[in-house]
Parts: sequence; structure tokens; C-alpha cells
Amino acid sequence: MSIDGSLIDKKSPPPYITFRKGVSSQEIDFCHEFKSFQENMLSMLETWFTKQDDKFTKLLNEFASVKTSIKYISDKDDELEKCTHEVKSRVEIIEKSVQTNEPRIAYLEAKLD
Repeated sequence: MSIDGSLIDKKSPPPYITFRKGVSSQEIDFCHEFKSFQENMLSMLETWFTKQDDKFTKLLNEFASVKTSIKYISDKDDELEKCTHEVKSRVEIIEKSVQTNEPRIAYLEAKLD
């Protein structure tokens, strides 16, 4: 049995075989649609990333502001602790002075009476 070209043309090919004779207008439309979709998605992503960058920049600025505030409060706390320590030292010196002078004060009060 010889294969005749006319016999092949008459039979339909199996469903898994396709013949390409050129690019159809549907394929061109699909390519344009895909490119348009791709450009649209890229544009949306760029817009979204720009917004996220802006939000992130604002967040970093606020974080820097909070960090500065905490540093200021910490410095003031250290200064207050230093002053408190100095006052405590002075009070202790005065208390010691009063304790050592109590007998003398009692003597002078008795003398005044």
C-alpha cells in the first residue's frame, strides 16, 4: 500500500497534531493583549512599590524621631539621676554634721535656758 498525498488530505489529523502555516490574526491579538496585560501589571507594581517606598520612608523618619526623643529622655534621666545622687550626698553630709553637733547644740540650749 503506497501513501498517496490525496489520501492524507482527506483524513482528519488526530487531535494532538496541529499544523502551522503562519501566524493567525487571533495569535497577533493574543500577543498584543498579553503585552498590554504585562505593561499594565508592571505599571501597577511600580505604583505599588512607589507607595510602599513612601510609606517605608515615612516610617523610617518617624522611627528616627522616636529614637531622638528616647535619646533626649535618656540623657535627661541620666542628668536627673546625677543631680539626685549629688543632693543625696549633700543631705548625708548635713545629717552627719547635725549628728556630730547634737551634743554641742544640746549644751548650748541648756545654757540658754
